[in-house]
Amino acid sequence: MEQNTVKQTENFGEIIGLLKKKNIKFGTSKNGANYANGSIEVEVENQFGTNAIKIDVMQMELKKDGEVNKAYKALQTINEEYNSIEECGKEGADLVQVFVKVEENNYYSDGEVREGMKLIASTNFDKKAYTPIKRVANKSTEHKATISFGGMITKMIPNENTGELKVEIVGATYTGKAIKHRLDVSKELAQSFRGVYQEGCVTTLHYMPVNAVEVQEVKQQVAFGSAPSYSITNTTRKNL
Repeated sequence: MEQNTVKQTENFGEIIGLLKKKNIKFGTSKNGANYANGSIEVEVENQFGTNAIKIDVMQMELKKDGEVNKAYKALQTINEEYNSIEECGKEGADLVQVFVKVEENNYYSDGEVREGMKLIASTNFDKKAYTPIKRVANKSTEHKATISFGGMITKMIPNENTGELKVEIVGATYTGKAIKHRLDVSKELAQSFRGVYQEGCVTTLHYMPVNAVEVQEVKQQVAFGSAPSYSITNTTRKNL
């Protein structure tokens, strides 16, 4: 009997920006295996503003063959030696390059399943991305945040208020497991996108993850003396 297998679809991204935060914890599992997990945030400046992109990390100390995992050692180095904006300000922060993949991030809340996505630092030998996270020596290197995700387009939902288009695409991991992802098409490109693609199309979409944070300082009106101020933070999250 012939067995059909689903081919892995494109799932790869590259982030270049200043290391904003690092929250990496090291521990030991019940069976005595050492591990590192947590996340880092990378600040990317582009046409959408200042973006704080969170990337999850997870590595075991030893590989399945018992050899030392270089990616685990790299996380130790990042935790101990890399400088973040949170610690040293923008001038002292390290510029980093991170290779990522998309994973589903589904959870229960108020009795309902909430569907989302997250970025995971990951190697990709086909793309010659052998080290998930590394320091970039040339600090004038242009910031970057791009992701390529392939699969079948299953839904295209227009937003009548904004003119944008919400696209749902389902890809496959190397084990054949389905992975659902949602993207936003800007109102400027929505009509052209619908002219090229339709539900049922199999393709690879290239986009930019946006998590733009705008901080606005507002001064209160006073009759005399120095005016106290407060900050308003607006965050825009999209996958354009």
